[in-house]
Amino acid sequence: MSREKYEKIFDEVIELKKKIANIVEKTTPVTVTYRVESFLKHIRLNWKSFFEIISTLNTEQSLKHSNIIGDNDFILVYHSDAIRKTLEVIQKTSKHVVFNYFWLKALSYWWNEVQPKNQDSCYRIFDSAEFPLILAINRLYVDYSLKNGSKSKLVHMFHQLKRSAIESMEKNTIIDEKTRQRAIEKLRNIIDIIGFPEWLIIDEHLDDFYGIHGSLDSLIAHHYCISYIRLMRYFKYQMFRIMKNKDFSFREINFSPLMANAFYNRHRNSIEIEPTLLKLPLFDAELPFYVNYAKLGSIIAHEITHSFDKEGINYDKNGVFQEWWTNKSLRNFENRTQCFIEQYRNYSEHSYGLWRNNSTLSEDIADNGGLRLAYMAYQNELKSVPNLGKQPQLLPRLVDKKMTVDQIFFLSLAQIECGVLTNVQLKDLINKHYHSPPESRVNLCMQNFDKFAESFNCSMGSPMNPKKRCLLW
Repeated sequence: MSREKYEKIFDEVIELKKKIANIVEKTTPVTVTYRVESFLKHIRLNWKSFFEIISTLNTEQSLKHSNIIGDNDFILVYHSDAIRKTLEVIQKTSKHVVFNYFWLKALSYWWNEVQPKNQDSCYRIFDSAEFPLILAINRLYVDYSLKNGSKSKLVHMFHQLKRSAIESMEKNTIIDEKTRQRAIEKLRNIIDIIGFPEWLIIDEHLDDFYGIHGSLDSLIAHHYCISYIRLMRYFKYQMFRIMKNKDFSFREINFSPLMANAFYNRHRNSIEIEPTLLKLPLFDAELPFYVNYAKLGSIIAHEITHSFDKEGINYDKNGVFQEWWTNKSLRNFENRTQCFIEQYRNYSEHSYGLWRNNSTLSEDIADNGGLRLAYMAYQNELKSVPNLGKQPQLLPRLVDKKMTVDQIFFLSLAQIECGVLTNVQLKDLINKHYHSPPESRVNLCMQNFDKFAESFNCSMGSPMNPKKRCLLW
C-alpha cells in the first residue's frame, strides 16, 4: 500500500479512538453487577459467543465447554454506560475502520513481546499477572521466601479480626437496628482470599495445571513470540476452565512476587491479601502476636473497614450496588464523617499550610476504624494467651525501656508510615492522592483513640488527648 493509504487508515483509527476517549472521560465510572442474560440485552451484542471462543483452545474443545458462561452467571461490568455508548459509536462507524481499530489494538498488546529482551524487560514480564508462567514463578516465591506456618497464622489473625469487627458492630449505636443487622450479615459474608491456593504448593496439582504430562511440551516452539502466544492461550483456557469454582480468585493465583498489596473488593465483598505481605517488615510468624496485629493486622482491619466507608455502604453483603441503609442511619453516618472532614482539613492547614478537599475521606475512615479494630482483636487475642495475667513476650531491645505491650503495639503500627517527603511530594499528595500524608494517618488516628492517650498517659487537652474526638466505627 502507498503511504497515503496507511496515513488514511491511521487517521480513521485515531478519530475513532478520540470518540471513545471522549465517551470515557465524560462518563462516570460505575461498576455494575449483571446477570449475563440481562447484560447481553443491555448492550445488544452477543458477547457470550466471544467468551466461549476465547475460553477454548480449538473447535473441538469449544463444543465441550460451550456452557462455560451461562445466562444465570453474574459478571462485573466496569464503565457499563461507557460500553453502551461506545457500542453505539461503533455501530455507526464503517466496518473497515472498526476492523483496523481492533487489529491495531491487538498488535499493541504484542508489541513488547516482539522487541529485543534485556534485564529490565524481563523484570516487567515477571511482574505481570498476564505472564503465562506466573504460577510457576509464584511457587518459587512461596518456597523460598515464606516461612512455614505463615499462612496459617495469618488466617487465624484474619478470623480474629473479623470476629472482633462483628462484636464491635453489635455494640455500635450510630446506626439503627435494621441497618446494624444487615451490616453484621455483610461482615459475616466477607470472603477472605489469603496468600495463595493450597494446590499451588502441591507438585502434582501445579503440573496438572500446566499440562506437564503432555500438552505443555507441544506448546513450546523455537520462536519466543510463537511460544508466548501458545502459552498465553493455554493459560487463559485454564483460567476459564476453573473460573466456575466458587473459591476461585484470579488475584489469588496471579499475584506478582514484585508487588505487595492488600485490598477490599466491594463488588465481591472480599478481602484479598497477597503473599508478598507475609514477611518483614509487616509480618513474621516468629514475632510476638501483638506486633503482627499492629502491622499487617491493622492493614487487614483497614480493608475490613472499607466495607463501610462512603463507597462501601452502597454495596450489600453480596457486593451488589443497592440502597440498604435506613435514612436515619445515613444521616448519622454523614454527621459523623463531617467530623473527619473538618479534622483532617484543619490539620492540613495548620501543619502543612495547605488546603485539602475530602477526597481522602474513605481512606481516613478506614485508617481510624482499622486502628480500633486491630487493637480490639489484639486485646481479644491477649485474653486467649495461656497463663493469663503473665506479661507476654516483649521485644528484646524494648524490655529495658519498660514499655508496655500496648505502647509497643501503637509504636509498631505507627512504624508502617515512617518515611520522608519533600515539600513538592507533600503538596502533590495532598492535592491529588486519596490517602492522607503519613503523619496525618498516624497522629490523627491516635488522637481519635482514647486507648492511645491512656497507654502513654497523655494529659487531657494535650495534642494526643484532645477533648473532642471523631468516631465512626
